[in-house]
Amino acid sequence: MSETNFEKSEQSSELAHIINCIADSIIIKNRKHQWVLLNDVFCKFIGYSREELLGKSDHDFFPKYQADLFQYNDNLVFETGQDNYCEEEITNKNGIVHTIFTKKSLFFNEKGEQFIIAVLSDITSQKEKEEQINKLNAELEQRVTQRTKALAEEKELLAVTLASIGDGVISVDIQGNVVIMNPIAEHLTGWQLKNAKSKPVEEVFVTVDEFSRKNAKNPICCILNSDPKIEEKNHTILLSRNGSEYIISTNTAPIRDSRGNLIGAVLVFRDITEKERIEEKLNNSQKLESIGVLAGGIAHDFNNILTGLFSNINLAKLNLDSNTKPASYLDDALNVLERAKGLTQQLLTFSKGGAPVKKVISIENLLKSNTPFFLSGTNIKYEFDFEKKLWNCEADENQIGQVIDNLILNARQAMGYEGMLILKAENIITKETCALPLPKNKKFVKISIRDFGPGISSDIINKIFDPFFTTKKEGSGLGLATAYSIVKKHEGFIDAVSSPGKGCTFTIFLPAIEKNIQIENSHHTNPITNKHILLMDDEEVIRIATSKLLTKMGHRVKTAINGTDTISIVKSSFQTDDPFDLLILDLTVPRDIGGFQTLQKLKNQFPDLKAVATSGYSEDPIIANPLKYGFVDAIRKPYAQKELEFILWKHLNH
Repeated sequence: MSETNFEKSEQSSELAHIINCIADSIIIKNRKHQWVLLNDVFCKFIGYSREELLGKSDHDFFPKYQADLFQYNDNLVFETGQDNYCEEEITNKNGIVHTIFTKKSLFFNEKGEQFIIAVLSDITSQKEKEEQINKLNAELEQRVTQRTKALAEEKELLAVTLASIGDGVISVDIQGNVVIMNPIAEHLTGWQLKNAKSKPVEEVFVTVDEFSRKNAKNPICCILNSDPKIEEKNHTILLSRNGSEYIISTNTAPIRDSRGNLIGAVLVFRDITEKERIEEKLNNSQKLESIGVLAGGIAHDFNNILTGLFSNINLAKLNLDSNTKPASYLDDALNVLERAKGLTQQLLTFSKGGAPVKKVISIENLLKSNTPFFLSGTNIKYEFDFEKKLWNCEADENQIGQVIDNLILNARQAMGYEGMLILKAENIITKETCALPLPKNKKFVKISIRDFGPGISSDIINKIFDPFFTTKKEGSGLGLATAYSIVKKHEGFIDAVSSPGKGCTFTIFLPAIEKNIQIENSHHTNPITNKHILLMDDEEVIRIATSKLLTKMGHRVKTAINGTDTISIVKSSFQTDDPFDLLILDLTVPRDIGGFQTLQKLKNQFPDLKAVATSGYSEDPIIANPLKYGFVDAIRKPYAQKELEFILWKHLNH
């Protein structure tokens, strides 16, 4: 669709009418950075008519440095497919420079052509207000300094002023005895002025170093003894008379008379306990984000490697008698790879939360299969207590398995590798009086994992799900935080109760399915053969190993390295009257279009194509809900032969 047609059709659409009613400027650009759609607000904002703007680009109207920045941010969206948030400057027709906050997003039209939609908010006045506020803050600081210097001559007036200041203020005479304290200083030190007046400041204002807990030098004494300039103290804890402790920052200044003689000093201190706590949480959040980015990248690459290993080992098995020793060794290797696969899912959960890939699962089967593995090599005994006809759950089996594995591992470590573990599962329906943060009158499966270790003390049990909180010397503090995140994403709840010396019980509530749906069975008796399959993956090891495996399974296989090759190969297959029965498309392909964009382009011409999405990133929404994006199914890397067989059987068994 040409730019003009795009403009006419969209401008007359309901969508165009809606965006013309939006207060912010909205524009749409094509891959050449030309405007193809814009609303009235944008035209009015920059002072040009729609006719002047359509089909033109940024360089036709704005200074080069602005246009270059606009197109640089556009290209980030075109190349990554991710939304871009940026602050930019824009000059209108009258030469007035505005500061704008822009959100840019990628979308495709029905032909698969890329466009960017940008929403521009004018924040010029906000910036000006911020400058005014900064100026006012600077002026306020100057006024406070001036008032402090005049303290000796204006005690009564200053007392009124000090009473309204949010910081603690203490002034002393030349001997270092307390003269004035404001209400905040009284509150933080635990001393009332009437009791503190004339006492040495070291007795009233008692501080220790935040890290060493050694007595800190009193800043006022430093001023009186050596007469330095204003001195700042950080990482200081104020010990209140009532036993409370506050992390504070301090400022001190000398007080001089009109002849410049030192007559005392003033101390201004602020409670920054909450600020420090917030900064610590921010630092932890940034650490977690950094760990997540690293973990996600490692897990994605590792999944590609595991996929190659799965395919090659399955190939080796197909060439061996299943009753031989080597075949049993390969079975053991596949079991180990399954554990490694679970590890990569844990890393991906750390990376971006890991959107659950839900299917109907049996909690009973999951507990029975995972428990022996994690307790092997220990003297810990275990018992199962399952309600008859236990309901199934619709959940991500890998993620919920990860939660259970983590709780069993914690119990094993708490009991010192010997003891008893009781695993219970039962059906419940939440009542109106239920105090748990769960919807009322809903079905849940309640899972309880009880150990008989030393338990968790009451002063820390409310912190165990916090990121980075751990009592283990080698612990990361991420295990239970991840478990909490996973259960929450499943619209469930996890909690722990404990008594020191009597063990600990973790309880998980997972939504149960409303109907007794049969669990999907990947074991089938009639494997599918002689199908024409295309495998697209940018990883050579996956293309080679998986194509060989599919060939060994009796299929005709073509491979492609990216979306461009795939489109060409698929079109050629229809021209030779030998179309593909199924496409297996990798969603992420560097420097080319991935599986989703490829399928979009192909379905415009071949709407009946069947395609399966595959990715090493489990948080991709297409993996969680492939039907919504035009795929018949999704298979998460790394995948084994039995998973490939089941996918083929499920969609080509006709």
